[in-house]
Amino acid sequence: MSTPDETTPDETTPSPMGRERTLGQVGRRVGRVVLWAFVVLVVVRGIGGILSSPPEPRAQPAPSAQQRWPGDDAHAYAVSFAKAYLTWTPENPEFHEQAVKPYLVSGLQAGAGLEVPDEGRYQVVEEATVARAHALGRDRALVTVAATVSGRQTTNRHLTVPVARDRRGGLVVYDYPSFSAPPARAAVADERTRNLPREDARAVEDVLDRFFRAFLGGRSSDLDYFLPSGTRLAAVRQRYELDEIVGLEQLATSERRDRTVLAVVRARDTATDATYLLRYRIDLVLRDRWYVARLNSN
Repeated sequence: MSTPDETTPDETTPSPMGRERTLGQVGRRVGRVVLWAFVVLVVVRGIGGILSSPPEPRAQPAPSAQQRWPGDDAHAYAVSFAKAYLTWTPENPEFHEQAVKPYLVSGLQAGAGLEVPDEGRYQVVEEATVARAHALGRDRALVTVAATVSGRQTTNRHLTVPVARDRRGGLVVYDYPSFSAPPARAAVADERTRNLPREDARAVEDVLDRFFRAFLGGRSSDLDYFLPSGTRLAAVRQRYELDEIVGLEQLATSERRDRTVLAVVRARDTATDATYLLRYRIDLVLRDRWYVARLNSN
């Protein structure tokens, strides 16, 4: 029998422990719903992004040396044509046409319009190299070749060659060549120099006299004496004899211990007996004595 203050729990009224279990179950269910909703949202947005967003632009690789125009192949083609075009012999003029024909586009005159003289001396290209090139769009260019030509006399020619390429990369001379002017002659000021101090001149000249006798004489093993520790320098292969040091000056900006001197030397080729007047740029350093640190900045 219960007292009036006591309350008998009703079967429909949950106990505190039952309420905690119920709330926990509801929380877990709500958590699952939220989690699955989030997953569905991510999937939907991901698929929508894939379907609707444009693809990111792909970085294009930088053009390689082979893709530049005109490249080395066009340069070499122009040089090869220039050698064939500027070489002939009057005794066999047909040789010139045969040599030039493989380079020309159809429609140009035989021999690219050059008429070989009936008389006179032969002409031959001794050396040729590309002086400059100018692109005329993506597949046409003007390549100027500097050529040393020997015949009645030795001359230098600048021949501009019109070169074109097709989609396969094939090359052809598509028009008649032309002669161009060489680069303008430069007007430059002399380097500012001054005489070596009297107290240094004799020691420096003595070192350089012995150095150049070894260097020009091809004796690499003798050069170590004149070089600072860790420095390497090879002598020339063709042997010369040093006649004398004609002039010796230093740059105006040179310091006492590290200085750059310009030496004018006269050397004789022992094989041909030809005599050369040469100017060398020498970096000297003062330690216990004078050493040759660099020759012609090498």
